[in-house]
Amino acid sequence: MAIAEGPIPPGPTTSLEDFGWITVHIGASDIAITGIRPQYMTYSRLIPLETSEEYITRLVCSISESARELGISIVGGHTGFYGAVTVPSSGGITVWGLGQEYITPADARVDDAVLITKGVAIEAVALLAAACGGVHAMHDATEGGLARGLWEMVQASSVGLRIQCSAVLVPPDVRSICHHFQLNPYEVISDGTLVLTVKPEMVEIVLTAHELAGLPAAVIGQVVF
Repeated sequence: MAIAEGPIPPGPTTSLEDFGWITVHIGASDIAITGIRPQYMTYSRLIPLETSEEYITRLVCSISESARELGISIVGGHTGFYGAVTVPSSGGITVWGLGQEYITPADARVDDAVLITKGVAIEAVALLAAACGGVHAMHDATEGGLARGLWEMVQASSVGLRIQCSAVLVPPDVRSICHHFQLNPYEVISDGTLVLTVKPEMVEIVLTAHELAGLPAAVIGQVVF
């Protein structure tokens, strides 16, 4: 069984639909990258005292619809009104699924190619990991961005990585905004970017599968020593 849990930061400028979508996907993606399909979910919702019933209804419906689209059953949770809460926010979520085989960031092997993808596609990622074969390790690049995600994989697998920065997928608009605000695109939060290590002979198959799924992907390096 694989479990992902944690709080979700409030988003005062986030639409109800987006907030509901994020509530589900931020936990489901952490399960999908293990190669196990997300199946069950609980969540808690913290609501300001003056929040209208209509707002709560729309928010809960948005969460339920996002979960239904991924085949996830919401099996429990909590919604409470609190005077100290100023914007609707999440106290935390737990998403889990059942399976006998799974992939972690700790199984990268020497000579594996290092690939990254950009974009969120829960079901496609889970199917790629289980069906393509040759995927040894997977990890998301959220906190600390791509650089931190790669470092965490190095630590977990006790290997080294040789990365070609020029091969990293950086969309032009992202590059422009990061340049304007003097941000390093490799170090800012990058939820939705998946890091994989893949057997050399399986690289083209995995890249083709991503292309067919509509997910940009690229080889950015190799696992060493």
